[in-house]
Amino acid sequence: MDKLPLDIFFDILSRIPVKSLLQSRSVSKSWLRVIDHPFLAAMHASRCAAEEPNTLLKIPHCAAHNQKPLTFHEVREHRRSLRATDIPIATFSDWSRCTPMGSCNGLLCFACHKDKQCLVLSNPLRNVFFVLPKAAIDDSEEDYLVSCGLGFDASTSSYKVVRILCSLAGPDTSRVEVHRVGTSSWEEITEVPPYPVHGKAVFAHGVLHWLVSPFVQDFSACTTDSIVAFDVGEERFRLTPPHPTYQSRNTTLFQLLDLKGDLGMADLSSQERIDVWVMMEDFGKNLEWVREYRIEMQAPWGRVNNGHVQVIGLWGENGEIMMKTDEGFFIYSAKTGGLRYDQSLGLESDSALVYSLRGSLIDLTTKCF
Repeated sequence: MDKLPLDIFFDILSRIPVKSLLQSRSVSKSWLRVIDHPFLAAMHASRCAAEEPNTLLKIPHCAAHNQKPLTFHEVREHRRSLRATDIPIATFSDWSRCTPMGSCNGLLCFACHKDKQCLVLSNPLRNVFFVLPKAAIDDSEEDYLVSCGLGFDASTSSYKVVRILCSLAGPDTSRVEVHRVGTSSWEEITEVPPYPVHGKAVFAHGVLHWLVSPFVQDFSACTTDSIVAFDVGEERFRLTPPHPTYQSRNTTLFQLLDLKGDLGMADLSSQERIDVWVMMEDFGKNLEWVREYRIEMQAPWGRVNNGHVQVIGLWGENGEIMMKTDEGFFIYSAKTGGLRYDQSLGLESDSALVYSLRGSLIDLTTKCF
């Protein structure tokens, strides 16, 4: 190691999976310093994001009276069964009940159940957490739908959290605030989304995306462009057209996904299959939806669609698509076109959230992320 120039060594390490690098931190103090260097984390995120395998995480559900710490357990497959590790890979003792609001470059953003003005970022693979300053806008004053998203501004190499408070009375009474991670405050901006949004935000190519809330039907005007997009760098909202078969009046049958850094959408409206679409850019000018996967999956008897399926996302080195139902987990292989069933052990729908997350070297305990 000492004989190699540091830039060449960084280049070599940036091509190695995150979990392998983190395990190598214990080799020596020199390895520790290099692997923890912010430059390597940034290089790895920008160069190898598409190749980095996703890790499947179990986040136990805590009842309102439960004061157990927030824990993350890695989910592994063994003999057609999925089981979470007994020992958590990350633990945050200060919070118990919280909801993941989205992810970006391997970082998770959570909102507290008791106080939605409290947000925390986490890199579970490094077992590090970063509590953000309390949001400025009090959501208890009005009947708001509150959504959050975490994104990366490449122009300033900074992470931003956007907090959207959508009023059902209309966009004129909605409010938006933005926090630049590493600063001490939130800033309210004049930009507001044209329609209420819901669900987790999906970050892709500098933009956060939400589906329009089902409550949009209460508005006098509606649109077929039912994806609200927020440019993290410009801090402006716009509408993005969905794929051709999207049904704007039934958003519950569609899910936005992060597919190796690209925006994906799962179409659950069919009784016989699940289509997964990917948004592609035509030389950075035109956006076009391309159907990436067609998963032949028959809905249970009595159902007219596959709306009972939760598409979790990509998983593992082979980039398989993980899906969850009340019966267990279904895993689709794009290489073989096959669909296999895995029994879930301790991953029941009412006891845990299963999340697919790309690995990251970012250390939230430093001021250099």
